[in-house]
Amino acid sequence: MSPGPYPQAPPRPPPMMHGPLYSPPLQTDSKAIISLVLGLLGMFCCTGIITGIPAIIVGVMSQRDISRSGGTLGGGGLAISGIIMGSLTSLGTIAYIALNVAMFSAIGKGASPSGPPPYVPPTAYVAPLSAGAIHTVELSRGAGGLEAQLVGEIAQGAAAGETTVLYIYSKGATACSEFDAALPDAELQRVLSKVRLVRAEATEFSADLSSLGLSRPSYPWFWRVAQKPKSGGGVALWVGDGISADEWDDNEAANIAPVLERFVNGTYPNKSPARPLPGPPPKMAPKPPHKTGSDL
Repeated sequence: MSPGPYPQAPPRPPPMMHGPLYSPPLQTDSKAIISLVLGLLGMFCCTGIITGIPAIIVGVMSQRDISRSGGTLGGGGLAISGIIMGSLTSLGTIAYIALNVAMFSAIGKGASPSGPPPYVPPTAYVAPLSAGAIHTVELSRGAGGLEAQLVGEIAQGAAAGETTVLYIYSKGATACSEFDAALPDAELQRVLSKVRLVRAEATEFSADLSSLGLSRPSYPWFWRVAQKPKSGGGVALWVGDGISADEWDDNEAANIAPVLERFVNGTYPNKSPARPLPGPPPKMAPKPPHKTGSDL
């Protein structure tokens, strides 16, 4: 008996072909492109942190997605470029803001910035309210009329044994500033030691000076003032003779002192063209003694 046919062997698989495998092209991440564009805007359009900070944020997000894509996403270089440019523009903007804040803070504390100092307009001259031992009083328009304030100052001066002299000055007048500068002199201190020098600014009291007949085209002017009784009772202002700085040569203490001494004592000839020599201040009638029950 002859053997039967042998089973056939299974077919062999076709041989494998060795060669390069096909790989699809990498896709550029859109966030990397956006980060690059934002960084370029910050660098060349001076948008600063407005586009710089978003460029950093979007670039970092793009780097994260590219690393997680397993090689399917590209554009890592674009994202890095966007992050670098965004960082530079953001730091530049922050430094600029800090510099300006520091400069304005220094100006607020009184430090002067570099460069010439700012122009400050000159202020009007205002004389001091006191000069050594001389008793000076500055009147203010806000405290009332000139006459009412003078009557009150005269009463206080009389109680202190002082002769009241009204000194009318003008802000910015050279002669007024020179007179005030001479007041600390020892001779003027002696002459005016028993004088209450009541100061009134000419512009501030212009209406009052006009009504009293004391308005003048230039200043300083000095007037002897006192109280006088009213017919219906009470007291009113008495204005005596007056002199101006024209009565002496230069506004120096050696020239001023002898003239003011005679003027205060009432022995200087009156030179006021608008007022006659009024004579000595009127005497105030003494008050009657107060009667008590035992005097009746």
